[in-house]
Amino acid sequence: MPARKPPKPQPNSTAPASTKPAIVALKKSSETQPESVQEVVEPPAVPVEPPASESQPKKVSPPIKRAKATLPDVSQEAEATPNPAEPLVEGDAESVPNNAFFQAVGIIVGDVRFDENGLLSIECEQKQYPLFYAPSHKKSYEGLKKQIERTGNHTQRLLVYPRVTHFPKREQNYRIGFQLVAFEGAGKDLKQDIGLSDFEFKLCGLWQFIPVCSIPCLSVFKNLTQERITHIKNSPVENRVRFMKASHIPVLWRDAPTRPFRFNPKLDKDLQGKASFVGIIAKFLTDRDVFGFSQLYIQPSLTPPQFLKAGKKDKAEVLQNRRRLLSNKS
Repeated sequence: MPARKPPKPQPNSTAPASTKPAIVALKKSSETQPESVQEVVEPPAVPVEPPASESQPKKVSPPIKRAKATLPDVSQEAEATPNPAEPLVEGDAESVPNNAFFQAVGIIVGDVRFDENGLLSIECEQKQYPLFYAPSHKKSYEGLKKQIERTGNHTQRLLVYPRVTHFPKREQNYRIGFQLVAFEGAGKDLKQDIGLSDFEFKLCGLWQFIPVCSIPCLSVFKNLTQERITHIKNSPVENRVRFMKASHIPVLWRDAPTRPFRFNPKLDKDLQGKASFVGIIAKFLTDRDVFGFSQLYIQPSLTPPQFLKAGKKDKAEVLQNRRRLLSNKS
């Protein structure tokens, strides 16, 4: 009997038909694993995409963008934002007459009195006005006091700046005062030196309305000088804002050759127009506490001489400091 042949082995139904799918699966696993590890381990500054060509701009990574946002270019910012200590300079130095500059000065005559604290006042035509003096004119104050003590004569002729105080409420009237500049004496003739009569003033400024006064004013600003620029830069913000504050002189001028500028909040800035710079001789009217037009000696011009003006940042800082002081007191 012939020997039985061993049975032929059957193929395992669970085994893969070929090894190719296993190799493909292994290849996929080896490709995806480094990508998943790279997302966790590598810093985000490493680009996942291929680097850009020379013709394409390079992408800036998020950390570098954050650094640029928090550390701007100082030189560019300095050009865009003015220094708060730098005053605003307006006007033109070349397009105005040589004799054109901001001023408000005149002559008054009255009975000068000193109180127990050394404060001055002057009575002009039965009306009393406060009389101030600046540190730069302290010698004039001391000389005037000695002259009155020596002569016993309180009636004096004074060279003064008008000092007008306006109040926030429109219905509250302004207050007139004067700042001492010089006095007549020791052979000094103010009328001849200044070219003005008693109670006459030279007023040069911007002809305009201000919100707190129903009478149009000549706004007298500080003229531009290098000494004043240096003073402002070295002064605290409260001092420089006070120093550059304009003096708004109320003037009655019926037949003015140009209308006083009035700000209109409904108009755009480009359509507002400008205040004219003008120079006049005006008489101080004690019965009405106002200055009345007498004659014109500088024609109205839309180009004023250069003057100093406090910036909005400085004004806002001063206002904030005042509010802080008031809240601390309360």
